Amino acid sequence: MRHRSHVIVAVTTAVVLVPSGAWATARTRVDVPAATPALAGAAGGAQPSTATSPAAPGAAPAVAPLAPAPGLPAPVPHLPTVALPAASGQGRRVVYDMGTMHVWLVENDGSVVRDYPVSGHKYRTLPGTGLFWVYSKSRYTGVAHSPTRMEYMVRFAVGESGTGIGFHDIPTKRGKAIESVKSLGQPASHGCVRQSEENAVFLWNWAPIGTPVVVVDTTNRVPVSRPGRHPRGPRPATPLEEVQLSAATLARA
Repeated sequence: MRHRSHVIVAVTTAVVLVPSGAWATARTRVDVPAATPALAGAAGGAQPSTATSPAAPGAAPAVAPLAPAPGLPAPVPHLPTVALPAASGQGRRVVYDMGTMHVWLVENDGSVVRDYPVSGHKYRTLPGTGLFWVYSKSRYTGVAHSPTRMEYMVRFAVGESGTGIGFHDIPTKRGKAIESVKSLGQPASHGCVRQSEENAVFLWNWAPIGTPVVVVDTTNRVPVSRPGRHPRGPRPATPLEEVQLSAATLARA
């Protein structure tokens, strides 16, 4: 006999059971502007929005983030090594400061679960500041016509030749790393964002397709990204957003 698992989501005073299969059904789309000049620098002020269209009058309030399963120990709070930049978006997202070469992984409640130094574009122009999102992931990848190989690729932007720009581990060439973990924090790549293997694995598991990526610059030297740098089409909803939207729809029914 097959058993269907469910995810329990609390909505105001009701409890809604959402079949786990709903996470794998047709994905809901969330419209996000292709370019966001307001994110030219962290001090620019305007925050990007990854929210859905305004709710109709009388709509149920937003669903809180899913709580850990009963019996599991509460996660140990992470204390950021570098403060999260101001005006770096809202909700569950990746924040990448091209000026300081640092990344933050932020939960829906604004807490930082991990932050670490990275090595991005050596000229600090790709992809430029703006609002992006994870549109593709590859466990293994490489560079065409080159022995360079990367793992845990999480693509969020588009490069000059149309190839993906993403987060991945430190590349290897004929089996040897082309950069040391100690040197991370300095610009060095052709556009992608190099991470230590530990952080690359963590991000790979933490950021599903549709996760917003907010690229900022706290040093005022990185240009705004061009429209062609952004993923095409509307941003797809993440599994958590799909559950929240489904629960809110059922609550209004």
